[in-house]
Amino acid sequence: MIRILHTADLHLGSVFSELPGQAASRCADQLATFERIVALAVSNQVHLLLVAGDLFASPWPTKEVVACVRAGFKRLLAKGILPVILPGRSDTLRTADSVYGRGVFENALVLDPHRLECVTLDIGGQALHLHAGLAEGDSIAWPASDKDEAEGLHVGLLHLPATAAPEGYADRLSEATPWQSVRGGYLVLGGLHNYREWREDGRIVGCCSGSPEGLNFAEQGVRYCVLCCLGSGQPSIKKLPVNKRFFEEKSLDVSVCRSTQDVLEMLRSLGSPDVLMRVTLTGEPNLVLNTQILRQQAADAFYYLEIDDQTPLLDSSLFKKLAHSNKLSGLLIRKAQARAACLPVSERHLLEAAMRDILERCQPLGGDQ
Repeated sequence: MIRILHTADLHLGSVFSELPGQAASRCADQLATFERIVALAVSNQVHLLLVAGDLFASPWPTKEVVACVRAGFKRLLAKGILPVILPGRSDTLRTADSVYGRGVFENALVLDPHRLECVTLDIGGQALHLHAGLAEGDSIAWPASDKDEAEGLHVGLLHLPATAAPEGYADRLSEATPWQSVRGGYLVLGGLHNYREWREDGRIVGCCSGSPEGLNFAEQGVRYCVLCCLGSGQPSIKKLPVNKRFFEEKSLDVSVCRSTQDVLEMLRSLGSPDVLMRVTLTGEPNLVLNTQILRQQAADAFYYLEIDDQTPLLDSSLFKKLAHSNKLSGLLIRKAQARAACLPVSERHLLEAAMRDILERCQPLGGDQ
C-alpha cells in the first residue's frame, strides 16, 4: 500500500491587494496552512507529498517564503517522505530565474509539465510511475512512455486552467490517460481551486483537492488536502480539513429591524475571528442603513467583513415616508421619485445608489434617523 497526501494551489506569497488591512496576516495564514499540510503528511505516515501546481503565487517567491517551504520539506525528508512538485501557471519554471531553477529544492522531485516527464519510484519494493501532464486550452497531453502499461501503480499530476469547466474535462481526462485502465491508476489534479472528484462506475479515478487556504469569496468554507491510498484494489481517498480562515457569504433579512442596533446585533451573531464574511442585506428595512457605520461597529466580531446592501430604496415604503419630510432630504427624495419615473429600469440602480449615499450622509453618527 502506497500512501500519498496531495494538495495544489497554495499560492504561497500572494499579495492580497484586495485585503490591504489583512495582507500580512493572510500571508502568514498561508504559511501556517502549509505547515499543517506537512504535519498531516508526517502524522499520516505517507510516502509522498504531491503538489499539483502553484505552490507559489509567482516564480519568484520571497526568501522568507522559500525558507518556510525548505524547512517543511526538510521535515518531510527526515521522515522518509518525498515532496513532489508540479509547477503550475503562477509559479511556472518557464521563466528566467524561476525558484525551481535555483537548486533550492534539490532533495525534492520537481516535474516539468512541458517536458511531459514520467518518473518511476521504488516505494518499499513497489513501482510507482508518476506521469506529469500538461493542460493547454482544451487539450491534455501526457508523456508518451513505454511505462503506460508497466507493472506497478500509476499516478498522473495535472494542473488544469483555472477557468476550466470540470464537466468539460471529465471525458478528456479518461481518454487521454491510457494508464488509467491499468490497475492502480489515479489522477492528482490542481488548478480548479475547489474540491472535485472524478469517478467512473463508482471507482475514484481522480481528485482535485482545491486550494487549502481560500484566496477569495469563490473559495468558501472548509478547505482540504487529500489522503490517497493506492494498492491492489481501488484507490481510496479521505478529505483532511486544513485551512486557517474561512470565506463565507450570507444573506441577512433586515425587515424586522427597527434600529441600527438591531441590525448590528444580527450582524455580530454571524461573527467569528476566523471568518472572512460577505453579508448581503435583504428585505425592506424600516430605516436607511449606513453600511460604513455598520461595518465599523461590527468589524471586531469578524476577521474581515464586507456588507452589500441590496435592500430596495426607490420603491420602498420607507422612501415614500421620508418623501413627506420638510427637510432637505425630503426635497431630494421627491425629486428622485420624479426622476425615477422617467428612467428606464436599467438606469434606476444608479439613481438608487446615489440616493442611498446621500441619505447615509444625512444621518447622525449613530445611524438612526
